[in-house]
Amino acid sequence: MKLNSLFTKRTVMHRSDRLASRLVCLFLVTLFFAPSTLQAQSSQKQLKLAAYNLWNMFDIYDDPYTQDESTRVKPREQIEAVAKAIKEINADVVGCVELENDHILRAMAMDLLPECGYKYFGATESNSGRGIQIGVMSRLPILSITSHKFRTLTLPGEKRTWSFARDLVQVTVQVTDSQILDVFLVHFKSKRSTSGDPESGKWRLAEATMARQIMEQTRIAHPDHWIAIMGDFNDTPESKTIQHLLAKPAFLHDTHSHLPADNRITYLHKPYRSTIDYILAGPQLIKHLDKSKTGLPADESKLAGSDHAPIFATFNLN
Repeated sequence: MKLNSLFTKRTVMHRSDRLASRLVCLFLVTLFFAPSTLQAQSSQKQLKLAAYNLWNMFDIYDDPYTQDESTRVKPREQIEAVAKAIKEINADVVGCVELENDHILRAMAMDLLPECGYKYFGATESNSGRGIQIGVMSRLPILSITSHKFRTLTLPGEKRTWSFARDLVQVTVQVTDSQILDVFLVHFKSKRSTSGDPESGKWRLAEATMARQIMEQTRIAHPDHWIAIMGDFNDTPESKTIQHLLAKPAFLHDTHSHLPADNRITYLHKPYRSTIDYILAGPQLIKHLDKSKTGLPADESKLAGSDHAPIFATFNLN
């Protein structure tokens, strides 16, 4: 599917069309994940992960079952800017948030990123009423994609419960013939206040609490897997959300903690410029971090496609 066919004019896609589209997508996923293709690149010397909030990456099709009417189609020039940023980073696995579906990722990769070699794609339908999803594109084989959107989230001392604002998406990747990575993709609740929860701080803390619990369970079930979590956490480094994820006993580590604060601003719009996007690595993976190839693009003028900067982290495989 070409970009022009996705971003020319917004029309309504009815449920029957959506179903047909998803059946085709399921066929493609099955084809991509077929055992004959699940062979990691044996010559791979490093693993580069990237996370990017694509800022309302919506196509022309108006899903009548989501509240997306007020969201405009992503302008072509912004898509090209997003693609250019992704191309320059050249990550093996890119976690993307704030997109409408994985068709957009496929079209962008086919039209604007053919030399990057992205062959594996996926996205989950999230809890967002606006229809924004969490997705992934990878040139390494994806073994499975698991949604945790139906989990019930709680906090000690709180009677109310929550769900993930969008989802917690677990992507299992074959990095090498002998190494598997479980990377969790997040887009936590925004700072818009909800009833009894100013700036939704409790909601994000509940999301972080469940995310850590699921990752710890994954580590116990698969002690040989590498673990990472990345995306838009919508909270700053000193917040309870981030501090809970990094709390002792140490489980996760901030891959960008060595950078000066001014060099790791990920939300770009004034007056709210701040660090809210992260790549956190588990205890086995962090040992392989190459700090010299970890960070953000240096030139913000090239990031006109989104209100966020993409972030990346590189790990040695030897």
